[in-house]
Amino acid sequence: MSALDVPRAGDSWVPPGDLPPESQWRTWDRIRCLECGRWRRVLGKHLREHGLDAAGYRERWGMRSGMPLCSAELSEKWRRTAVARGTENTDRLVRMASENHVAATEVVRGRTMRPQELRARGARATGRARAREDAARARVGDLDRWVRERYYEDLWSIRDMMRYLDLSEKSVRAAMAAAGVEPRGRGPAPHRSRN
Repeated sequence: MSALDVPRAGDSWVPPGDLPPESQWRTWDRIRCLECGRWRRVLGKHLREHGLDAAGYRERWGMRSGMPLCSAELSEKWRRTAVARGTENTDRLVRMASENHVAATEVVRGRTMRPQELRARGARATGRARAREDAARARVGDLDRWVRERYYEDLWSIRDMMRYLDLSEKSVRAAMAAAGVEPRGRGPAPHRSRN
């Protein structure tokens, strides 16, 4: 057992359900195996103990495909070594990067999001929608009564209410349903009386 395998004092490891922040498992001089909690400089061969390879480990924990599985110190050292090998090598890498930039951009856009990213995005969107609905209620008072009056008496469209309240169509339709307002069918909009 090497010194890197020895857990730190008070370090009881419980594998997390999702990928924790990088600062919790990767430091300047070590990286923690998220499967068993052991600290190493490099995870490569260690992953075989868990029946995983580097790609499988990254996929299991929702890491990007190029994430280094070594300490930040080693990663930086290997980067410097690659750059120092000569300009012809770095020129080739720069040329390849420029050729593959469009493809790489598409891969990043099309990548599947990790579960915690999806939850965070959903929570932010839900929070923004609630804040807009609260602002709409503060602006008009009784939202149910206001929706009924605008829709039936003033013949406002759903789009008119969306613009005025700064709400999405889904939110306006939800407010209409809560107020018991049945949406009009498609077709020409009724004319507003100009009395």
